[in-house]
Amino acid sequence: MLTALLLRTYELDRFPPGPYYDEAAAAILAGQVASGHYLPIFITSYTGHEVLFYYLAAVVMRLAGATIWALRLTSALVGTATVALTYLLGRELFEDESRPATAGWATWLGLFAAALMATSFWHITVSRYGFRAITLPLAECLALWRCGVGCDDRAGNG
Repeated sequence: MLTALLLRTYELDRFPPGPYYDEAAAAILAGQVASGHYLPIFITSYTGHEVLFYYLAAVVMRLAGATIWALRLTSALVGTATVALTYLLGRELFEDESRPATAGWATWLGLFAAALMATSFWHITVSRYGFRAITLPLAECLALWRCGVGCDDRAGNG
């Protein structure tokens, strides 16, 4: 987790250079949400946006100021949380409680999946920009992890 966080936050104020148009637009929207005067359930500006990223960025902007750095920090934190959820998802997918001898493998496979995500060039790059796209892998990991837990509970395995 520390490696994932470091790769996503090291010199975040310098790299990537920018801001780019999409980051600037995201900063404007997140700043509006952070001000408390604009609290939408869907953003219709800029051809429409879901709001999860903007509400998360608003919290960071309230703490660190309405800057591009705060927007990028939000992406970095979401990316790091995705690495943690990747571990939980990997462990859940490969855990077989009916075969206790293989229980350790699930943990190792979860750690391996998290290590791949932590060092994935694509994921690191997207985690360093202030784009809302970084919330998609987080939502997918969370949904699949909870789905796996729910299926285990229904089958009487949890």
